Amino acid sequence: MNDILNLVLLQDIISLPKEILQDMATDLNIPTNLSTRELAVSIWQSNRGQYKTFNCVRNRILGGRTSVTWYQLDENQSLTGAKEVIIENCQFNPFEEIRIPDAEELTNTPILIGGAYGDSEEEYYLRFMYKSGVTQSFHGTRLYVQPNSAVKTIYVNEDKNCIEVRTDARVANKFARGIAQLLRQQISVSAKDILAPFGNNIEGIADALNGELIDATAIPEDFLLESLTEEQAEALMNILSALDEYFQEGDIDQLSRNLQLSRETFGNDLVSVPFTALILSGLNKIAMGGSRKDLRLSSPLYNTFRPHVQNQGGFIRFSIQEDGVINPYTIKVGLNTKSVYFLTQASEAAIKYVRGKLL
Repeated sequence: MNDILNLVLLQDIISLPKEILQDMATDLNIPTNLSTRELAVSIWQSNRGQYKTFNCVRNRILGGRTSVTWYQLDENQSLTGAKEVIIENCQFNPFEEIRIPDAEELTNTPILIGGAYGDSEEEYYLRFMYKSGVTQSFHGTRLYVQPNSAVKTIYVNEDKNCIEVRTDARVANKFARGIAQLLRQQISVSAKDILAPFGNNIEGIADALNGELIDATAIPEDFLLESLTEEQAEALMNILSALDEYFQEGDIDQLSRNLQLSRETFGNDLVSVPFTALILSGLNKIAMGGSRKDLRLSSPLYNTFRPHVQNQGGFIRFSIQEDGVINPYTIKVGLNTKSVYFLTQASEAAIKYVRGKLL
């Protein structure tokens, strides 16, 4: 029976943080003053199939800096028994052996190369390999083409009907289709809208994670003035210019006259739409952040804009306790991609924490 560590490949070792590789190298009596790639290759070559070397990274080797997209089944469908169907539909038992195809056999369609159980037999990890591109090299007049391969992970929990694809959100559907094909199209899946339960408001996700919203992207709300006329846009500029002049000259009468002229240009629209919303309506996108603190507590400007914009995504920082230590993590939440991207190297515990709060 495969263990999670049996699924580890050289690409996984290379993706580990350098400080972890240096700790592993020290245990193996390998010099630590090497580059990240050199450390990874040396560790891999010294390992000689003894996977106990990787025990120290068991909780993060299949995580890392990755996007995570969750897929939901159609109503009345279930993943119960999916593992048996996968085994039947493969030419080998992926939970008992690993089969890596030759590079020339790979296409851009992911191929299952192996799997391993998690905490129970209803929870397991599947690893897929595919052709991710080609590298060209020249020697004299000859051109050589070398296919590149990549390996991605899918986490499945049959009890919770959970399919979790760990790869770039733009290609996650390709792997979801791979699962559906392995199950002989017995299920239909679609990316879960993780923001919908929170009213499409990223602040709700930040609260659910007991985290801080440290950066946000938004678009203006659709008010009565969906698009400003040229005359109204000029009036807005006049208002801002009038404010600049007032702070420079201090002439309150001139400011009053300029504001009155602009008010007449807008007419009733200025009464029904807040002035802040009018300014924002001329923008396509608003991004706020950079202080590394919760915007809701540290940015008066963000709180001013909040009632007049629609969240499009942002960055959330949260912390969890692992082995008695509080570890911080930062994720990026995308409205359009319906995914979460871990900017910090994600452990299984961190992914499980986010999964439990959002699903």
